[in-house]
Amino acid sequence: NSAVQSLEYASGGNLFAATSGDLFRIKQNEENWETLQTNFRQGEFSSSLFVADNDDVFASTNTGALFRSVDHGDTWEQVIDDSPGPSTVNCLFKDYNNYLFAGTDKGMLRSQFPIIDVAQPLIEIESDSLYFETAESLDTLVIFNKGDGTLAIEQIEPTSYYAYRVEAIHNDSSFIWYVYKNHNIYESLENKLTILPGDSASLIFTTADLCPVCKVSSINRFFSDTLLVYTNDYTNYPVSIFASGQGMPSSVENDEQIKRKSPEFHLYPNYPNPFNPSTKIPFVLDKPAFVELTIYDVTGRIVVQLLQERRPAGQQTVLWHAQGMNSGVYFCKLQAGNQVQSIKLLLVK
Repeated sequence: NSAVQSLEYASGGNLFAATSGDLFRIKQNEENWETLQTNFRQGEFSSSLFVADNDDVFASTNTGALFRSVDHGDTWEQVIDDSPGPSTVNCLFKDYNNYLFAGTDKGMLRSQFPIIDVAQPLIEIESDSLYFETAESLDTLVIFNKGDGTLAIEQIEPTSYYAYRVEAIHNDSSFIWYVYKNHNIYESLENKLTILPGDSASLIFTTADLCPVCKVSSINRFFSDTLLVYTNDYTNYPVSIFASGQGMPSSVENDEQIKRKSPEFHLYPNYPNPFNPSTKIPFVLDKPAFVELTIYDVTGRIVVQLLQERRPAGQQTVLWHAQGMNSGVYFCKLQAGNQVQSIKLLLVK
């Protein structure tokens, strides 16, 4: 009967719940929550949770203390004593340099050292747009690694349902892949595209196909699209590339092929994230529906109702202007009928 203070999901499949009583965990494919053994004192409870990129779990308390688990919640160590006050930590978040920030009822605190000591690659793209004079014209993205770690290109995803043929040229070698929605290039490439510090790679877009499941016509048609470039650089994730020009229109072969390509309900990560003061929230509806897109703070209070209206099926993007809002963690929930998905947003000023 304790109130839930915070929920956090770890990539290993564990879901953690901090309550005003105990700290709980439920593992993937299990039905029951288990109570975790912590070193909290009498009357002390976790007021906020945070999962780092390396899956370390941090739990702050109502007395201002901070605990960390490096074994998925099995054991906990206290890493920060009571903060001056003491004070209740309401939210935890990490900045670009891996410093942990704690928002308390008496102000903002920052860790003395980074919580994760890893090299962060930094992607830089020569141009933020592509233009196709014809459906089979050439336009190129040059990607640089400006950081001190290896940069991995994990996925390039159109926000539309168009497809592109791309030739990647890197270190005197080249390979081909096809870019289309919900397709991870790591699933099909033996030669994964990784770029060492100070190095670069060229992506030559040779074809824009506006209907990859249709018969191709010889007549070009103007189009516009946004490509999202996903990498292991989570400080710049994803990078948006605008594409426009002439693509290939097509006549539909049959309804079954189109049905296999129908969109699926999904709320994508906002970009940029962290952000200040605005961020874009993309989502896909599998069918026309009455949609509610809502922003909450860490206490569960509704901050703003971005959408509350009927929307058509397909890819859509909503812009959130957060001027006047406090720095910290927010949550965005997309609901269409009985379909619900949520993402976490971080506003840093």
